[in-house]
Amino acid sequence: MASDDGFEQLPLTRQWRGKVPLGRGFSQMDWMRLASRSDSLTPHRSAAPIPMDEVRRHATPDDAWCVLRGVVYDITPYLHYHPGGFESIASVAGTDATRVFEFYHKWVNYHAMLEKCAIGILAA
Repeated sequence: MASDDGFEQLPLTRQWRGKVPLGRGFSQMDWMRLASRSDSLTPHRSAAPIPMDEVRRHATPDDAWCVLRGVVYDITPYLHYHPGGFESIASVAGTDATRVFEFYHKWVNYHAMLEKCAIGILAA
């Protein structure tokens, strides 16, 4: 089903859980190497809390932010590395993706994977 921002929202069912073939150089190991060589993978950093309205403005494949457990991440650099495919992770851009993430990936340490993409804390 399509959302207001044009991305297709994935259904919250366990049947969807597919992995897709990624392009050469876009494996999880490639992502970890890239992240380990950089202090930050986002030009955005904020000491001030970030309002949800600001997160919603970043909902395109070229500028994709999401919230996970109260932390705002710029997931733009990670989109093509996601094992479930570009579309599945792009569908949560501009949203609080905590519920979707915990449904599909509750065992994954998202902060270790995305810490170089952290922008700041979501405003209450």
